[in-house]
Order: sequence, then structure tokens, then C-alpha cells
Amino acid sequence: MKLWLIRQLLKHLAEQNIPSYRGLDKKEKIEEWQRELWASEIFQAYIRYRDLQILKTMGIGLDEKTYWYYLGRRTELQEFAAKSKELYDKYVKEKESQKVKVENQES
Repeated sequence: MKLWLIRQLLKHLAEQNIPSYRGLDKKEKIEEWQRELWASEIFQAYIRYRDLQILKTMGIGLDEKTYWYYLGRRTELQEFAAKSKELYDKYVKEKESQKVKVENQES
């Protein structure tokens, strides 16, 4: 009986710690969130701040494994920021083209 209760408790705890992957197929929502991030000055400041922190850490003379670790973190940060900026620029361009189309239709 004790063993069964322990198993049930562990099973219950394990189920609670499993992250939910539902909704990950909603690419539009993720891209909207990422685009809105770039519009925020705070996000852009964070990217610059974090990039500088990583560069300073890399500059203190790390062993090879740690150096590659921080290089990977910096690369991921830059790729995330670049993707956010790309989505934002695309959104702004689409809005401007829609505005021009509306103005042309009204003329």
C-alpha cells in the first residue's frame, strides 16, 4: 500500500511539472508577440545591455568550452533580436502599403 501511494504521489508530481506544448502551432501569435517586443524601447535597451554583458564576460579570458557557451548565447540573443526587428519592419511596411492603397482608392 505504501509503495502504491508513493508511486501515485510521484506520478502526480511528475504530471504537474510537464510543460504544456499546446498552442505552439500558433505561429501568428508568436510572431505578433515578437514584433511587439521590438517596438518597445525597453526591449531594445535590454538587448544592448545583455549583449554588452556577454561581450564583457567573453573578454575576461575564458576556457574554450565556456567561451563557446557564451558565444552561443550571444548568437541566440542576436538572432532573436534580428527576427523581432525583421517582423516589426515587415509589419510597418505592410501598414504603409495599406495606407497608400487606401489613399489611392479615395482619389
